[in-house]
Amino acid sequence: MHLFIKNICSMYLFFIVNSCLTVEASFQDNLRSQLTSYELLDPAKIISKRSLAEDDIQQLHIVAFNRSFHLVLHQGYSGTVPASLTIQTVQRDGTIRSSKAAELLSDFYTGHIDGLPNSHVSGYREGEKFYLTIDDGDQLLHIEPLSVMSNNQSDHRLLAYYDDAINSTGQFCGSESAEAGGPIRTSPAPSAFAEIGAAAAGSQARHLRRRRRQASAETGGGSGRRQLKSVCRMQLVADYTFVQRIASGSFGSTAKSLIKIADDINKVYMDTTFTHPTTGEVFTNVGFELAQMVVLESPSQNAGPPLAPHFNAPLSPDAPPQHASQYLEAFGDFEQNGIRLNDYCINHLVTFRPMQQNILGLAYLGSYNPNNIGGVCSPPSMSNHGRQRMIGRNIGMATYANKDGQPILSRQALLVSAHELGHNMGSEHDPVTQSVCSPSWLDGGPYLMYQIAVSGSVRHHSMFSECSSKQIAMLISTRKSSCFHSASNKLCGNHRREPGEECDPGLAEDRCCSADCRLKPPARCSDANSPCCRGCQFAGPGTLCQRKSLLNPCQKDTFCTGLNDTCPRPANEKDGAPCNFGVGYCLLGRCESVCSRLGPGFKPCACDSAEHACRVCCRDEAGGNCTVYRQGDSVLMPANQPCQKGADHLQGRCDGNGTCQELASGSGQLIVRLWDLIVQSGSSSVATFLWKNIVFTVVILSLLLWVPACAIIAYQDRIDARKSGDSEADAADIRYSAARPGGSAQGRYFT
Repeated sequence: MHLFIKNICSMYLFFIVNSCLTVEASFQDNLRSQLTSYELLDPAKIISKRSLAEDDIQQLHIVAFNRSFHLVLHQGYSGTVPASLTIQTVQRDGTIRSSKAAELLSDFYTGHIDGLPNSHVSGYREGEKFYLTIDDGDQLLHIEPLSVMSNNQSDHRLLAYYDDAINSTGQFCGSESAEAGGPIRTSPAPSAFAEIGAAAAGSQARHLRRRRRQASAETGGGSGRRQLKSVCRMQLVADYTFVQRIASGSFGSTAKSLIKIADDINKVYMDTTFTHPTTGEVFTNVGFELAQMVVLESPSQNAGPPLAPHFNAPLSPDAPPQHASQYLEAFGDFEQNGIRLNDYCINHLVTFRPMQQNILGLAYLGSYNPNNIGGVCSPPSMSNHGRQRMIGRNIGMATYANKDGQPILSRQALLVSAHELGHNMGSEHDPVTQSVCSPSWLDGGPYLMYQIAVSGSVRHHSMFSECSSKQIAMLISTRKSSCFHSASNKLCGNHRREPGEECDPGLAEDRCCSADCRLKPPARCSDANSPCCRGCQFAGPGTLCQRKSLLNPCQKDTFCTGLNDTCPRPANEKDGAPCNFGVGYCLLGRCESVCSRLGPGFKPCACDSAEHACRVCCRDEAGGNCTVYRQGDSVLMPANQPCQKGADHLQGRCDGNGTCQELASGSGQLIVRLWDLIVQSGSSSVATFLWKNIVFTVVILSLLLWVPACAIIAYQDRIDARKSGDSEADAADIRYSAARPGGSAQGRYFT
């Protein structure tokens, strides 16, 4: 019996260790499939300081990718959330709780990198978790909780990655026509749509026509000067799978995620000028106003019949991927789910459900013909999938789960949502036959509306092509009076100084700037907006306003002139000067890789061989292998630079002498961390170590529990055997011992 229990102990311990290692390897494999490089940051090592002079200023010091980021952040949301915005939360018992979104905005931050006034940082904080997007003017760095990818809420590490490190997933978007039986389209969709009759539209169409007449009356029926209308009121909906898996079941985290999604989408649209192809009419400041949020905390009690399931129906872990078109129709079934779709220009759903055909998003394609079905402000039409009732067509959706049920990166999910809203706004997929709209990777890569989900690895991925711009402009031109609203002119309070504003302190009280964004006498400038402003006055000549940094190593320190509040453009370092720890050289103020000396098409790459893992390697983008750079002596990567070693691409660090050491998953790294723990011997260090090494922690705790238990059982075996006496001695000798030559057998017990 005791032997059986010991075997159970061993099997249990093996199961615990194997399970932990499997979980860790699973999400690491998922990360490696989506990113060519990334870093895991310890939140305990992020230095946070609050300015004593300005209570709303938060300073963060983050080290990632061998760079030091000193962030100067101002508390407050940078977008334009209406004061009346509410969040409707459907709770587990079916009751609805309403709350104001303004209560959550104090957790948002916006700012810049110290020394780079033209940089931009935005995001929010949820406890120890940061969601940050850092734009240094050249690259986008994203920082988000690793727990979303690992599905382990006790893992407090942060995931950091650049846009250009994101791999293409090869997954599709499906734009769909609202015509009966319209297929999911993974290639450019036709522009023809089914006409809608009054009988098919019913009361919902009459409601839409009333809205059109009212809008026409407000704008003078087309006569006289009209205010430009380019804002689409949007309702964002999160189903329970998104709430549980992406937002960890937290209402606050869900709401903040939705606000950031809307804000990031608007950055894509508002940075675009949409031009009509025939009239030349130009539309700017096109975007979405977040008018309503709906959060579904748990599966809907009314799951619906098998042929017409609720879009928020329970999802079992072993459920097969869902049919995207049928799922989108379920979201559009407003009679079943009770969501008021026709009160808004567009409705967008985020979920965590795997879809068939590798689809990440789906939306009904809008049309510049207001009589056609689909897209922004579209009336409903009869179901295409046997629901036997009217379905809302001003909808789209994006899933944060890939075909295997693993989470995708938040950056790519954001681009999926922006892409689907592009379909709603009238843009088809960019035609692959037109190089101006689908350029090759050498010419900048595909744009946002490419038919395969873009990764975000190049700037084009978050931009509209000329083709998309024209199609969206055509829709806005015919729908602006009946569907779109005027952009709010009151942007005061978003911490950005726009034309017409003397200053903008955000939502906090400021001694230099008033609440209506005017300077308070005798202030000449605002410290919150101007790098050369000190105490509401112009900083004296020689005041450092932009220091040379690792982000711009080929630009010198910049000093204020004392004549105004603007920081002058920095002077460039001498061409040819080494930069980036010797792996680059300065040219016209930019740090160029030494690879560019080999030719215009040569870019840095990571050599596969362990011998060259910490040496600069180059590859010709026109074709060719990744080989070590040799112009004279090879160039070594600096110390602590991340490197990949071996066929499994295990992550490590360069030692400064050309060797890749300290593999992240190897025993050497564990020994180093153990030594650090012994040296520091602080309670916070112990806690941090345990969280960062969760597999090691679980194994050790299991050993502490089961090893003593097994030892006690073994000791009890000895006691029982001794009590058996001499009557069993002969049998025990035969079983446990071997007779010595020329002597009697001597008993020994083995455990």
